[in-house]
Amino acid sequence: MLNINKINRQKLNFNFYTPIIATIAITLANSWLVNQYSSEILTRNIFWQIIFVSLTGLTSYLNFDNFINSNKNKSKIILIIPIVLLFVIMLFHSPISLAILGLLTLIPFLTNMFSFSTNNGIGLISLAASIGFIQPVVLYYLRNNFLTFTFVKVCLLTLICMTLLLFSFYFSKSENYKISLISILILEFIFSLILFPKTSTILIFLLCLISLILVFLRLKKKYHFYINVLFYIVIILIINSIQ
Repeated sequence: MLNINKINRQKLNFNFYTPIIATIAITLANSWLVNQYSSEILTRNIFWQIIFVSLTGLTSYLNFDNFINSNKNKSKIILIIPIVLLFVIMLFHSPISLAILGLLTLIPFLTNMFSFSTNNGIGLISLAASIGFIQPVVLYYLRNNFLTFTFVKVCLLTLICMTLLLFSFYFSKSENYKISLISILILEFIFSLILFPKTSTILIFLLCLISLILVFLRLKKKYHFYINVLFYIVIILIINSIQ
C-alpha cells in the first residue's frame, strides 16, 4: 500500500535541502574561481572572507528557497537582521565600499518579499549581480587587496550568464519575452568573443542557449532551476580554462 505521508515527507525534505545544496554549490564555485585568479588564497582577511561569503550565501539561499518552494513567508525578514548588523560592522573594519556591496545583496530578497508584480526586473538584476559579480569581486579584493581588469571581465561574463539563467524565475510567462532573452544571449556571445576569443567560449554560449530553449519549452521551474545551477558551475569551470 502506497504510503502518502512518507512520499510527502520525502518531497518536503527534497525541497528543503535543494536550496541549501544549490547555495553551497554556487558559493564554492565562486570561491574556486577566485582561488584560480588570486595571488593569495587564505592568508589575508580570513575572518572577513568567511563573514562575507556566509552572509551573501545566506541571501542567495533565501532567494533560492523562494524559487523552489514559492515561499514568501515574511517571517524570514528576521533573518536579515544579523546580516545587516554584520555588514554595518564591516563599515568600520573594512573598506566602506565592500560593506555597501554586501548590503546590496539583500535587494533581491526584499523585492521577492514585497513585490506586487509577477515581473521583477530589479530582483533579477540585483540577484544576478550579487551571485555573478559582487560575491566573487569582493572576495577577490579581500584576498588580494587589489582588483585586476582581467578578473573584472570574468565577473562581467558570469553576471551576464547569471542574468539569463535567472530570467525565468523573475518573469512570469518568460517565454513571451523572446526579444529580451535573445538580446541577453547575443550580448553574452559578443562579450565572450571580444574579451575571450577562444573556442571554449562557444561552450558557454551553448549552455546559455540550452537554458533559453528550456524556457520556451516551459520546463517546470523547479527542474529548470536544478539544471541552471549545474550550468553555472560548468560555466565557471570553462571560464577557468580560458585564463
